[in-house]
Order: sequence, then C-alpha cells, then structure tokens
Amino acid sequence: MRHYLLLVTSLSAIAAHAQGYGWDWAWSAGSAGSENAQVSVSPQGDVHVYGGFENSIDANGTTLTSSGQDDGFVLSLAADGSVIWSAVAHHTGSLTVHDVAYRSSGEVVVCGTVFHNGDAAQFGAFSLEGMEFGTQAFVGGLSPAGEWLWVSGVDGAISTEGWLVEVDAADAILLGCKWGNGLAVYRYTGAGVAGWSASATSTGSSVDLYAMDVLPDGDLVLTGRCYGTGTFGANTISVSGNFYDAYVARLSVEGDWTWVRQAGGSHWDKGFGVIADEQGDVYVAGTFRNTATFGTAQVTATGSNNDGWLAKLNGNGDWQWTVQMGSTAYMEVYGMDMNDDGDRLALTGSYAFNTPTIGGYVLPAPASNDLYVIEYSTAGEVLGAYGAGSTGNDNGSGVAYGADGELYLAGVFGAPLQLGPIALTSVATPDLWVGRLSPVISTGSAVQDRPDPVAMRYGSDGNVWMATNGAAGELHVFDARGRQVLGTQLMGTGPHALGSWVAPAGLHTWIFTAVDGRRTTGKVVIQ
Repeated sequence: MRHYLLLVTSLSAIAAHAQGYGWDWAWSAGSAGSENAQVSVSPQGDVHVYGGFENSIDANGTTLTSSGQDDGFVLSLAADGSVIWSAVAHHTGSLTVHDVAYRSSGEVVVCGTVFHNGDAAQFGAFSLEGMEFGTQAFVGGLSPAGEWLWVSGVDGAISTEGWLVEVDAADAILLGCKWGNGLAVYRYTGAGVAGWSASATSTGSSVDLYAMDVLPDGDLVLTGRCYGTGTFGANTISVSGNFYDAYVARLSVEGDWTWVRQAGGSHWDKGFGVIADEQGDVYVAGTFRNTATFGTAQVTATGSNNDGWLAKLNGNGDWQWTVQMGSTAYMEVYGMDMNDDGDRLALTGSYAFNTPTIGGYVLPAPASNDLYVIEYSTAGEVLGAYGAGSTGNDNGSGVAYGADGELYLAGVFGAPLQLGPIALTSVATPDLWVGRLSPVISTGSAVQDRPDPVAMRYGSDGNVWMATNGAAGELHVFDARGRQVLGTQLMGTGPHALGSWVAPAGLHTWIFTAVDGRRTTGKVVIQ
C-alpha cells in the first residue's frame, strides 16, 4: 500500500511572501486580421495600451478602424479597464506602435515603424512623408488627453525600425532602433529636434536591441543579442559558433559607449528585458539553452528547451548574481517591469511543450504556447507565478506595475482564453488582450495566510481523497518531471474520492485553481 506523506499544504507554508493572483478585469479585441498589444503605466499612474491592429476592432466599447494592412494605436485606460481616450496613426500600408515613454509634462512619447508604399502616414493633423519603399522609424508625441502634438521620422537611409523609446531626466527622448544589421540610438532634445546618434554593428547577421532603460545619471543601458563580432564604439564582443549570445551595454548621456558585457554559451541566448534602479544597479532577464556563462558564474538549463534567466549587474557592468527559472518548458521572456518601491520585478512571456515549475509554483500544462507572469524579489527569489492559456498561441507581451502592486498585462491569444473567471472570445489569430492581475496578498500589507482550500490524503479504503473545505475548481497533479498524472473537477461540497487513480511512487505536486482564479499548491510524497 502506498502512503501519502504531506510535505507542504500550500505555498504559503514554504515562503512567507508567496502569493496567488486574481483577475480584477480583462478584455480582448480582434478582427479577421492580426492584432498585438503591450502595456505601460506612467509615473502619474496613467495606464496605456498600445500596438497594432487590422480592419476594425472593438476595444472595450471603443471602435478603431484601420486604413490599410496595419495601423498603430494608443489607448488610455481607467483603473477598471474602460477606455478614456484613443489615438490612431494611419497608413495605407503598414504602421505599428512599438513602445511609449513619458515626459515630465505628461506628454506620451510614441515610437514605431512605417512600412512605406509611397503614401504618407497620418498622425492626427501631422503627417510623415511617404517613401516608395523601405522601413522608417518614427517618434511622436501625444498630449495627456490623447491629441497628436508632433511626429518625426528618422532621416537617412530608409532601413530603420523604431522599437524602443525612453525619456531621460533632462526630458530628452531616446529612440532605440533596428538599423540594417545593427542597432542605433537617436537622442532628441525636443519635439523632433535631433541631437546625437550612436550605433553598434556586427560582422555576423545582426546586433539586435530588445530592451533599454535610463540610469539615474542619464546614461542608457541596453540588452539584446549579438552574432559574430559586435562593435560598440571602442568595445567589442566576439560570439563563436552559429548562435547568438546575450549582451548588456551602457551608453553615456553624451552618446559614447562606456562598456559592453557578453553572456551565453553554445546555443541561442539573449537578453529581452532590462531595468535600472535608483541606485544605478541593472537587472536583466532573458533566455538561454545548455550552459551559459555570466561573468564568472555558470548556469545550466534544466531541460533541453529555452530556460529563463534573471541577473543583476552594478553600474560598472560587473555581474552580481544570476538565477535561472529552472523550467523544463520552452520559456520566452517578452516583458519586464519593476514596482515603485524598487523591491519587485515582474516578467511575462510564453511557455510551451512541458509543464513549468518556477520556484515551487507549478503552472498549468500548456496545450500550445501559454502565457505567464512571474514576480521576483530584487534578490532573485521567486515571489509568485501564474500561467494561463488556450489551445492556440498565447503570450504576455508587456507587463507594468500599478501603484498598489497590481500588474497590468497585455499580449495576444489564439483561441478562447480563460483568465480566472473571465472568458475571452477570439475572433481570429492572433487577437489582443489586456487585463489587471492583483496579488492575493497585496504588496504593502502584512502577510496573512489563508486557510488551505484543499488538502490531499490517502484514505483507509485505498482511495486518494481531496478535502475541499467548500472550494470548487480544478485539480491537477504532476509527477516529479512535471508531467500531468491527474486532472479532475472538484465541486466544493465536501471531501472527494479521486476514484481509482493509482499514483506512482515519488514526489508529486498538485495545484488547485478555484473558480475565482485563486490558486493553491502543495506537494506530497507517495511511497
């Protein structure tokens, strides 16, 4: 006879600040075409969703209609998810908004890319001259009420794409671009008034820029991936083999490259998120395979897929520590943010193939690509994790903290998606979604353990029992390799026998998702 030895009844028993999440609201928008979305919160607490769309979409009661294949949009949202205002940039070809930032006046700075077809792009009363072909990065400004104030395109050879924008302490605008096979940063001292520019190139196919942030002294820190020999001013890195390495680089407020650091190993490695704190330290996140080196430290992926990493560097570029997600799933990192108190980091992206266990949190088994959010302390400890998905391809593209520790998330999904109690209906693939996810235990409150809604035990009759304490929801049990061995619905009316389920010996993890979206996880050993 096998006996169940209870190790922990819930995650609150193994980490004082472990937490679950509940959806306050979520909504989606889609058409027969393709949509995408990211999210940002201003220093004043204003929430903005931005991206691209085709045809006509219903954005939570606000209709947006495109002029061509893709148009770019920005929405201002209230705390309950309702739309305050909308702004659209039109083009008969394709135009997408990739990022936003904020000036001290409340102006929303927008960047993106126009795919030229000869026609001009329209930004309210302002236009960007049409070109016969090529891509062009643009940067523009919206008033706090959503009115277009100005727009400017990057001059020169039409081969730029505007992916990132930041505003420094002097209210100057920093535009990060893909530029041919390299990257470029353009500094604007005012509304379209160009200052210096800086670039980095490689002897391989590219130096890609995926994220950047402003340091307290006005310098810029950037991350991405590089192939071949990458040149950042007088600084170089060399990537051997046929794959990419991650890099982290610092660019001075005068436009000079200060240093560049390389990280990676024998496979595809990249940095996809970067945050600078008030002390000038830098937090970077990305993915790697096999074994990767970060300074003098090495980490080895838990499985054969992309594993995630989070690292800290000081302002001089010295690696302080590196932690890995430790997941056998295929992990991608697409968004990163730090809370106002500077003690939490949130990552979002997608996972596939296997069931991930992140810091003791077991996420649902993916049907295809599923979305996740993970919170870390600034010491690299996992504070919470959440996953959800449909039968289609889903991800979290952007994450941003609200003032009270809530998380605003946005991304895409490919089939009907359930976010806790909220059902999102898809129109086509992919559609955009946005929502607000709140910790069960709020950031600023004292920790309070909730009574466990479930407990697993082995009955004298030979059955496995699950006592629900009145909670209804779904139970999933996974073996030590993360494979699901049981999935069942609990009705919340008392103890449930789990039927004739015969569990193999070894460590098992269970996760119970209540109908309100709250999760409780425990571990048992079957001997």
